[in-house]
Amino acid sequence: MLQVNNLDKKLSGTGSFRIDNVSFHIPGGYICGLIGENGAGKTTLMRILMGLYSTSGNIVINGHDMRTDEAEAKDDLAVVFDEGFFQQDMSLEQIGIFYGELYSRFDMSAYLEYLKLFELDKKKRYKKLSKGMKTKAQFAFALSHDAKLFLLADYEYIKNQR
Repeated sequence: MLQVNNLDKKLSGTGSFRIDNVSFHIPGGYICGLIGENGAGKTTLMRILMGLYSTSGNIVINGHDMRTDEAEAKDDLAVVFDEGFFQQDMSLEQIGIFYGELYSRFDMSAYLEYLKLFELDKKKRYKKLSKGMKTKAQFAFALSHDAKLFLLADYEYIKNQR
C-alpha cells in the first residue's frame, strides 16, 4: 500500500535537521502510527507523504509512484485532520461539489449518503460543526473518493510547525 525508499530531506533554517535514508513498507490492511521525540521528523515525513515537501527518494502509494503518477497516487490518498481544513463558510454539500473536482473517483451521491450515515446535515456550514462533526465530514469525503491510504494528522500541530 505504501512504500517509502531512501527518503532524504534537509530542512533549511533548522540547523542540522534532516531525514536521512528513510525506507519502510506498509502493506494494505495495516494500521501504522508514527511515534517519536519532538524533532524526530514525524511531521516532516507526513508533509512529504502529502506532497507538500519535495525530497529525494521514492514514494509509491498503491502502486503509483509519486514522481511519475502523482495524480493517481494522490487519488488513492486521503488526509483527515483532527480539526479539518475545508473552507469554513461552505456547506457540507458545497464542500463535496468544490473539493470533489480534485479527485477522479469522487462520488457525490456516496458522499451525501455518508453524510446521512454520520448524521450530518448537508446544508450546515463547516464552521458551525463541532470538532467531532468536522472529523466525520472529512471521513465522509475521504470515503467518497475511494481512497486506499488514510493519513490521520493533528492539523494544528502540523500548521504550527511550519
